[in-house]
Amino acid sequence: MQITSVEDAAYHAAHNYPGGVESLAPRMRVGAQVLRNKLNPSTRTHHLTLAEADSLIGLTGDKSILHALAINHGMVCVPMLNDGEFACDVTVLETVTRLWRLGGHVGQAVDETLADNKVEKIEVQQVREHVYRNIAALHELVALLDGMAE
Repeated sequence: MQITSVEDAAYHAAHNYPGGVESLAPRMRVGAQVLRNKLNPSTRTHHLTLAEADSLIGLTGDKSILHALAINHGMVCVPMLNDGEFACDVTVLETVTRLWRLGGHVGQAVDETLADNKVEKIEVQQVREHVYRNIAALHELVALLDGMAE
């Protein structure tokens, strides 16, 4: 499931980093306890700065903070091809097959939402998250094809 809380996304990104917060903190140029306090969702006095969140994303490679921000504001994050990187038929095919799978998840989430003839907010959020992943993959497909265009 997509994490839609920016705080939860930051917490998981740091704690899933190899060696956890202890290993990540020095690379972010903060003490481990300071970073733990900033990542603690119940702490109201310490928070990550935007620069620290950017550093966390860069060091961990975990983009869930970006996706949480995007989904919370009705946007979609789409990866860009790096310089020198090119799309190929296999990459496009992999993206298409991911789209087929994601489309099934959207349909399943909608079906489950409507199954009891009652739509709950949490169910809408689940559908929204599946739609988000589908839209992101569609934009990725277009970017891949654009990269292949002559």
